Amino acid sequence: LLLEAQQHIREVEAEGRLIVFTDGSSIIHDDIGPVAGFGAYFGSKLDFSDFVPTREQQSNNRAELRALLKCLQIVSSLDSHTCWAFAIDSKYVVDGATGGAASWRESYWVTKSGKGASHIDLWLEILPLLEALGHRALVFHVHSHINLYGNDQADALANMGREASPLFSYLLPGSN
Repeated sequence: LLLEAQQHIREVEAEGRLIVFTDGSSIIHDDIGPVAGFGAYFGSKLDFSDFVPTREQQSNNRAELRALLKCLQIVSSLDSHTCWAFAIDSKYVVDGATGGAASWRESYWVTKSGKGASHIDLWLEILPLLEALGHRALVFHVHSHINLYGNDQADALANMGREASPLFSYLLPGSN
């Protein structure tokens, strides 16, 4: 899988695209419940890590979506000629970003299985940014935990974001 992923990345780079690896992270802590964070590896000063806002559901899918959203916000504020590729290890996010979420939106946020779509608030922010970037944005899936350098860096950043969550302050002595 690693060699396959590296080959695909070389092909995407050969197209002139800059690759960004995104990731989300969540754990269920015995004392406070789920805590989530996210990060992205641009291979530059644009790298970031952050936590899912405490008022939001703390889940891995939400963290993965937050990572993509922040990346899209960043690249949308940069020059309008750069082509980007977002390497994401969440099949849910890749499927949503490559057509699923647009289909859910057209179906009034009902999935093909008849269930309500999840995380509509984030998809409502992500879709217009993807649509504005058009052909300059490519979203593709990479497997996690195969020692793919960029994805490993995004994973570490996502863990840092999660660990920075103010939810952890509830665990400190005297913080109750």
